Amino acid sequence: MAQVQKGVPNNGAVQQRGGNGDQRASPAERLMPQRLLDGLQTVSQRASPAHATSHSRAFLCVALTREEARSFVPPRLSFGMRALNFLFVPLFKQWVAGPKLEDALREVAKVNARFENAVAIINFLGEHYKATVQVRRAMFEYYNAIDYIAERGLRSSVSIKPSKFGFDVQDFQGTPEEQREWCFANMRAIVEYAAKKGVFVWLDMEGSNYTQFTTYSYTRLLCEFDNVGIVLQANMRRTMRDLKELLGLDRDTFFAPKIRLCKGIYNEPPEIAFQTRAEVNDNMYALQSQLYITAPADVWRVTASHDDTFLDNAARLAQNCSGSVCRSQMLRGVRTKLFEEIAASGGWIEVYTPYGEDMIPYSVRRARESPQLRGLLVRGALNWFYDKFYPH
Repeated sequence: MAQVQKGVPNNGAVQQRGGNGDQRASPAERLMPQRLLDGLQTVSQRASPAHATSHSRAFLCVALTREEARSFVPPRLSFGMRALNFLFVPLFKQWVAGPKLEDALREVAKVNARFENAVAIINFLGEHYKATVQVRRAMFEYYNAIDYIAERGLRSSVSIKPSKFGFDVQDFQGTPEEQREWCFANMRAIVEYAAKKGVFVWLDMEGSNYTQFTTYSYTRLLCEFDNVGIVLQANMRRTMRDLKELLGLDRDTFFAPKIRLCKGIYNEPPEIAFQTRAEVNDNMYALQSQLYITAPADVWRVTASHDDTFLDNAARLAQNCSGSVCRSQMLRGVRTKLFEEIAASGGWIEVYTPYGEDMIPYSVRRARESPQLRGLLVRGALNWFYDKFYPH
């Protein structure tokens, strides 16, 4: 598969476009598709897009810094959650590196050592945080992960999402628009710190409640940083338009986008999402064609899938993308043999490597998809616990 560079880009010092200091976001927003700005009226209950622009320049909400994170003491899990993790760790290990960052770093090192063209994506498990202390914990984990990736020279990026950085917290002291800006400031702080350390960051896409804010946040980040990518979901009707708008961003103001396509796992209403497998598959093929064929050479082309047809299609399209970064991406523990075959054949591939104590919801989603666990009592118990205690 065609490649520009090996592993994760080393960006060195933070690169910025669109001005300095408090003016850095305004030129970018003037060039953003109006649809992105209009949608924030719903996301943040703002009166007008102009209000969003003024908050972008002011940065009224300050993110947790690396120095502050050093003194943060992570809260201890309840006895019940620790007991559940202990009981199910042997099962979860297929999909989750372990409860601690060191577990993920160790697994990444193994993959890097075995396959020179394999890149990891480290993710601290957890989502839909309702308390600011949870956001502080996430910042603590990601600052540490970035430090260790850089210090150990690992080929790994990190993965972040809005619901982990303050989008949903209920104890924020401020207005709704200030809370959204705080969420963005937290994500921006991680991207900025990662840029200084030469580490790449993926901005994950969540359910439709977050799509507008995530796309808008990525566009803002792209006017400053070259070390950040976004995930787009084929099941959403809006995704083709989002993709075209990202590909059409002015290069004098924005860095080239890095885009990863996936099918999407969230159940969405028919007015905003395709409902049948055939529709989603057709849109995935169309998005791949748009990304791999029409995008400029400096755009990253990544396909996240465990479906041979999409991976084969990506490999075929990548043959005509000389000089571009083209990769596949898979989840840890899912179709491991296929992952090894792609890596052994010389194709660049990323492996999603999650860790953390909050491993039950992620692992249950993987268990539901596993043919080996169908009909087993343990799967039924996990499903009951997940449906009863986790929002989804």
